[in-house]
Amino acid sequence: MTNHRRTQNASRSKSSLTGLVPVVLLLAGCGSPKPISTVAAAVTAKPQHTYTLRGISTLLTGVLADLYVQVDQTGDSSHGGPLQTFGEACTPATAAKKAACRAQCLSTTSDDPNWLKRCTDGCGDLQDCTPGVCGSYFTYDYVHFGTSAVTKKCVNASDSCPSCTPGQLTSALQDIDLTPSIPSPIFQKAVDVIGPVACWLNTVGVDLRTGPSFNFNDWVSFDLPNPYYPFVMHVRGFASKPAVRCSILDQSLNLINPKFDFRLTAVAINHHPVLQPVASFTAHVDYAADWIVSLDDTVAGKVNGALNGVLTRNQDAINKQFEKLLAAKIKDATGEDIDDWRDVHFDGDNLVVVYTPSCVDGVCSCTPDCSSRQCGPDPHCGMECGPCRYGTCDPDAGTCQCTPTVTSCAGHCGNVSDGCGHTLYCPPCACTPSCAGKACGASDGCRGTCFGYCKPKFSCQDDGGVKHCMYAGLN
Repeated sequence: MTNHRRTQNASRSKSSLTGLVPVVLLLAGCGSPKPISTVAAAVTAKPQHTYTLRGISTLLTGVLADLYVQVDQTGDSSHGGPLQTFGEACTPATAAKKAACRAQCLSTTSDDPNWLKRCTDGCGDLQDCTPGVCGSYFTYDYVHFGTSAVTKKCVNASDSCPSCTPGQLTSALQDIDLTPSIPSPIFQKAVDVIGPVACWLNTVGVDLRTGPSFNFNDWVSFDLPNPYYPFVMHVRGFASKPAVRCSILDQSLNLINPKFDFRLTAVAINHHPVLQPVASFTAHVDYAADWIVSLDDTVAGKVNGALNGVLTRNQDAINKQFEKLLAAKIKDATGEDIDDWRDVHFDGDNLVVVYTPSCVDGVCSCTPDCSSRQCGPDPHCGMECGPCRYGTCDPDAGTCQCTPTVTSCAGHCGNVSDGCGHTLYCPPCACTPSCAGKACGASDGCRGTCFGYCKPKFSCQDDGGVKHCMYAGLN
């Protein structure tokens, strides 16, 4: 298959490239794989092919239409509503758990009776929660995706919420309940001069719902990178006035120029494509006393912590969907299956993928994938990922199992190997110097040196801790 043909096919597939959307849209609602041993060499050398997914900003522009994100801590029930999505199903904790919680509060040393009351009251609201349950949840903090034509094929009814029909297309994007990720109050801090402060957000978020006077470019912009630099999406936010209310600050606090930045880095790690998103929220907290203390970093830090926490929890899902979508687009454009992912990066408004195909001119080979295994056969090619230096291999788990022969310093001294590649640093061993019959400067067996014998006309001298034979002169 020639490069000319792949280029033509790639061009014809532009109209169907919206498959990248579900991956990136996770960012609006919402790091790195752990280092592990790999097998680098391919069994058979094969040519590397390049596939370019063009017009990323155009795709995102279409996908972000009608996106609405809200964080609200007003307590006003008219600001919230039911959200049909995957969330936490919670039931009240047992009486025993609540009693244990109260006992823990009482056992904690504190001179603040208000703190103790809050602690024990919180125990009364204790719940047992199961995440990932499809249902209708009342929430103030959520991500709602618009009527985007981003779909995927339903395999199991539980693939989406509400449930889908296997074999039919369903939405690839699920609305997200942010309540478990947003602390309330948004922050608490002891501030010099004015004392402890607890603050709540009124309503802050992103509103890209289209209307007669809505101009998308007024709210969203992109920084197109050179190769190997992040693709950056800037989204202007909104904030109510006042945007923040605090426990002891009897004045209006507003957020000036709220903005959400999403930095997307695409790389290949351990033979797999990885999409690493990082969210950054910035705004100026404007109020009469901001000359005394700035709350900008405090507010931004809490919002960023919540956003990036969601991203981190979804990182594996993002990476799996990213790889699945890229593989499908390359298969559709070139007819090739992927053997090994060599490089993935943004270049301007494009996503560039360098890969080796599974088969070339009817000859197929395989690159072992040991990205998740220490030993045993890899799931890609069935080749061994390597022997265990210590212990034995569990071939199902792909991990080396080793039982230490020494687990403590009892009965041992000095540096002792545990038999599994680790060293126990025990107290120094007792040592009795021995210099009998040894030459001057020889080791005494205890990290010292001996006053030993020298040849005639030389005597053993200690020169600043160094013992050596020195000429003694004529007798």
